Amino acid sequence: MNDSTIPQLLSKYLQKTLNPQEFKLFRAWLNEVDEPTLRTCLEAQWEGLLPQTSIEAVEMERIFYDINQLTSTEIIANRLLPQANTRIRWALSIAAAIVFLVLTSLSAYLHADRQQFIELASSEVVIKTDKGQRTQVHLPDGSVVDLNSLSTLTYQQRFGKEDRQVNLSGEGYFQVKKDTKKKFIVSTKHLDIEVLGTSFNVNAYEGKSVFELALVEGSVLVSTHTLPVQTVLLSPNEKAVFDINKNALMVMSSDKNIEMAWVSKELVFRSEAIKNVLARIERRYGVTINHDIPNFGEDLYTGTFDNEELLDVLNILKTHYKFSYKIKQDDVWITR
Repeated sequence: MNDSTIPQLLSKYLQKTLNPQEFKLFRAWLNEVDEPTLRTCLEAQWEGLLPQTSIEAVEMERIFYDINQLTSTEIIANRLLPQANTRIRWALSIAAAIVFLVLTSLSAYLHADRQQFIELASSEVVIKTDKGQRTQVHLPDGSVVDLNSLSTLTYQQRFGKEDRQVNLSGEGYFQVKKDTKKKFIVSTKHLDIEVLGTSFNVNAYEGKSVFELALVEGSVLVSTHTLPVQTVLLSPNEKAVFDINKNALMVMSSDKNIEMAWVSKELVFRSEAIKNVLARIERRYGVTINHDIPNFGEDLYTGTFDNEELLDVLNILKTHYKFSYKIKQDDVWITR
């Protein structure tokens, strides 16, 4: 390939105007070029854009966030702020180089006849936790979500640009950074939660007949999906409870220490049906609990487990309910 055509192809690639033949040439060159040459070409392209481009601190954060999301690793430990033009040019040139290398290696841009380029940045970010696992998610706007086991959080790569919306299946504790211009919306299968800045816990596991949202601080507006639409405005120490079978949205008092106990690895139960106790133990320890005891699941239990091992929890319940148990790999069998 003639070296003089490379800047032209790179420019057309940036503008997404490559035809199929040019795209093949560009990909072939990109697979063969060494990193210093690629970096020089990218820096030249970026320098050409700088006079018309104003980069703010927020946009710098966005660039580095996108890089980290695309590579699933912390490429840049300390994010740079635009304190001087030379530093901006250097940082953005490196950022551009990394982005192009990553996007190309992942085939982030797809091209075919009569099709536009499809940007990976427009796709969804999906975070899932398995049984017995928890994770903490830092969203681009500074909000933090603690995700319980067997839960899924989904949001767009461009989260925060125009809106702040996430989808949740399972349980999550949200600490939402306040932004009076952009509401924060959590969508579940049956409820929408709308806030500006607050802390709350959402329990929306698939298969349950009751969905709950407990407010810790601030205020939230909760709305149902089904008609007629029901809406409640919560205050701290209140929770919204939606009964799917009755299609009823209710407001009840709540205890934040109980609602948030799982975040600090505690299991707290207050007159809870044993079937629900066992379900939470399953999620906490990543096991499946089986029993054949008639009416056992409807018994009520009150107690707290604080960082105990699975065997400790089972032994406490064994003493209380007079049962025996066996463990085989990830299965627990309870008998009397």
